[in-house]
Amino acid sequence: MSSVAQAATFCDGLKKIIATAPTEFDDFRGQKLGSPEGLDIYLGNFSLLGAESCAVSNLSVQGKRASSGYTCSFNGWDSAEGLAKLQADIKTCVNIEVWENATAPDGGVQSLAAGYGLLKLSITRHGAAGLGLGVEVFRDDLGRVRGSPSRGSLKSGTGDKVCSAKTPDQIIAFIADYGEREGATFFQTAEFFGFTNDKSSPVVAFWTKPVHPAHPAMITRSVVQEGENTSIRVKGDFAGDCLAFHALLEQVAAMNKQVGVEAQGKK
Repeated sequence: MSSVAQAATFCDGLKKIIATAPTEFDDFRGQKLGSPEGLDIYLGNFSLLGAESCAVSNLSVQGKRASSGYTCSFNGWDSAEGLAKLQADIKTCVNIEVWENATAPDGGVQSLAAGYGLLKLSITRHGAAGLGLGVEVFRDDLGRVRGSPSRGSLKSGTGDKVCSAKTPDQIIAFIADYGEREGATFFQTAEFFGFTNDKSSPVVAFWTKPVHPAHPAMITRSVVQEGENTSIRVKGDFAGDCLAFHALLEQVAAMNKQVGVEAQGKK
């Protein structure tokens, strides 16, 4: 298998694990293994290219589920070259560039962590045992899985937002298409990447960086002429956290109102 094909296979696998995180990896959970108190561990029945084994872990605190993780072990990879390769493969898939570095109190095992929406990705160094790559999802104070589209489903009388998430690939495909349009000009801020375009509508399309809880999400702004009135309308789609996406959409709409224009969000 060529290096390009290997990278694509690894990437497809990582995206599948991320996509099933909002269901706490139930699709990939196998036989239950021996577990310490408060931590249920299961054999993972889906593996990333190059990994020797994978496992699902469900952490409970005071009898309530706090988080779930999916971890794959890469035996023999704990070297500067192996770590750099794993980080490069992850960046190719989900564009994570910034990792936080942590060292154990004994100075031994070192770990790296990065946010992807409301998920946490981690790389743990285990010396001769290799590297561990983990994807972790958490629950909020109401017990709902953070990052799950169902977290914001409409409930009668509550005013919760209706959520119908896209897949990460659908978000990426739209942005890629928009960026290829005539007149598209790339920009970047601390929080977003995007394009402006003075030759077609929407006039602005921007998407979140991995650290945003709604990531991957995109927002578009279009100028609408209705008689003598000009307005800016805002809509978007997301593949990350529903509630975080609607908060972002409302922030953009509020900015439009401050400059005297109307904003309309897609629900």
